[in-house]
Amino acid sequence: MKKQVKNILIGVVAAAVFVGLGIFLYRDQKAHETAKEAQKQQKEIVKKEEVEVADGESYDYEKAGFIELADYEKIPVEITVGEEVLYEEMISHVKKDYLSTPVESGDVVLVDYSGSQDQVVLPDLAQSDAYVKVGQGEYVDGFEDGMLGMKKGETREINVTFPEDYQVDPSLAGENVVFSITCKKYFNKQCLSHVAKGNYATIPDYEGYLKEKLEKENRESKGESAFETLKEDSKLKTLPESLYQMGVEDNDQSYSAMADLYGTSKEEVLESLGMDTNAIADMAQDWTFEIMLAKTIAIRENLTLTDEFYKNFLMEELEYQEGDAEATVENMEKEYQDGSGSRPKDDALVEMVKEYVGEHSEEI
Repeated sequence: MKKQVKNILIGVVAAAVFVGLGIFLYRDQKAHETAKEAQKQQKEIVKKEEVEVADGESYDYEKAGFIELADYEKIPVEITVGEEVLYEEMISHVKKDYLSTPVESGDVVLVDYSGSQDQVVLPDLAQSDAYVKVGQGEYVDGFEDGMLGMKKGETREINVTFPEDYQVDPSLAGENVVFSITCKKYFNKQCLSHVAKGNYATIPDYEGYLKEKLEKENRESKGESAFETLKEDSKLKTLPESLYQMGVEDNDQSYSAMADLYGTSKEEVLESLGMDTNAIADMAQDWTFEIMLAKTIAIRENLTLTDEFYKNFLMEELEYQEGDAEATVENMEKEYQDGSGSRPKDDALVEMVKEYVGEHSEEI
């Protein structure tokens, strides 16, 4: 059914943050990062003008001088999942009680390492949070074998001799280097049995499944990714005053309501997310920018917010199910405006445009 606590931030995913008197739920871990980035632009954008555009109505904000819209056709979106992303996802599922057996060949290990000569660390041979698949042979001979038998938290020194024909850095050819390696976590067969629940017999089998799963997720979210790239490449020049102020009021109301719910202050809620009161204005600016981009693309591509898309958007945001008696557009629209935002049709239009740019993106 419906969420009891909705939309602490505009356009966000579930997360929990502990602060002082309670745990605050908010819908996008990335929202405070977006706010910090927007804050850099806020100082430069001082000009505000008035223009009235109805909720859900398209309008060419670039022609009106508010934005510079980047090319939104064939935006490159990364779908393919590389080894580092794959290994990071695997390691994220590791729990302490999965690691009673030491590192074996075929395990994926998260390490910090540094190479030194005469007790002087060589900066080019030092890395934190490196993923090593033991036995795969991606590192110089002796490096991966030296990790066999390690356990979580263990630090070990190993001697490695670089081959005479080493081409990556010829100055290391034939040289002896002492590597200090700290094992932070590792994904082994024991982890596999817990995470895969018997569905995959080997780590490579699980890797294949996980790669396919993550790439499917990337493909399903390519509209979001493409739109984020569009925002980065476009330029905000001027803010429409009333729309921007509406965003400020919506954000302020959301944070104030959450503060009241947990008996604390709005400032403490923001502080728990690594922000200050300026973040409310920053997020309002980012929200306004998104709406201007979406409305501009909509009018250029003759995109119209249909009744069906709008209803489905409201049902998804408010977590109604098909057949719920309260799931009328009128009821849902009022509920959205009361707890999520003053302009539900604009928010739906943004989602529709995200789908459009995603469908017209270029997968890489």
